[in-house]
Amino acid sequence: MKGNVQLVLPLLFLELGFILNCPAQDITVRLVDVRNGHVFVNKIVNVRFDPPEGRAQSLRVTTGADGTAKVHLPEPTPESIIAFVAHKDTGLVGCSSVAPINTQQIIREGVLRCAKPSEAAARRAEGCGCKFTKQVAQLKETPGELVLLAKPITWLNRMEGSLWGW
Repeated sequence: MKGNVQLVLPLLFLELGFILNCPAQDITVRLVDVRNGHVFVNKIVNVRFDPPEGRAQSLRVTTGADGTAKVHLPEPTPESIIAFVAHKDTGLVGCSSVAPINTQQIIREGVLRCAKPSEAAARRAEGCGCKFTKQVAQLKETPGELVLLAKPITWLNRMEGSLWGW
């Protein structure tokens, strides 16, 4: 038993040291259709982060066949990121606010950007502007992944946009 502990402890410290000293990380952004839970393919997601040192950086990543896009975080890892879809780029309307998201929360737990329908008060507080389907309500957070919900832009959205200048 003592020999096993002596072997496991150095390996544990080595792995912990690797995790703490690892270079910049990647996160995954998945773009999901709020109407049916299917992913959007070949759509642009805008990502912005403010590194602790340096000026704000913006990226435009495109979702692949699986509806996801990899985002390489700069070193040092920013405290928060902002991710959104722009209707002019994609023909989509995002369902949640464009508020910063804690980067460590995405890495550790994953973030589903919009509350579940059973949490109506939280959904309104976060600014979630879409109705959910059963498939979307069953989505779960996955460590290292940010799920953004969106829907195709409608004529009403276009009218509102022209009134507000977007």
